[in-house]
Amino acid sequence: MRCPTCGGKIVVKDTRKAGDEVLRKRQCLTCGAKVYTYEAIDDTDYVRRRLIKIHERELKKRVISKGIKKS
Repeated sequence: MRCPTCGGKIVVKDTRKAGDEVLRKRQCLTCGAKVYTYEAIDDTDYVRRRLIKIHERELKKRVISKGIKKS
């Protein structure tokens, strides 16, 4: 990450959990400017893919069980 003030390199000085987010305190090695970032995982796509996978698995079980009952 680069400093928005001078373009120098920024290092992480402190990391804390703030609810579902992570707060990172960063400082520029060149000018000493402090930058705070909040990072959160956008897991909406993950949840959607997981639900689709679960539903597909359940549908496969139903198809197999219907075939077994008929025979």
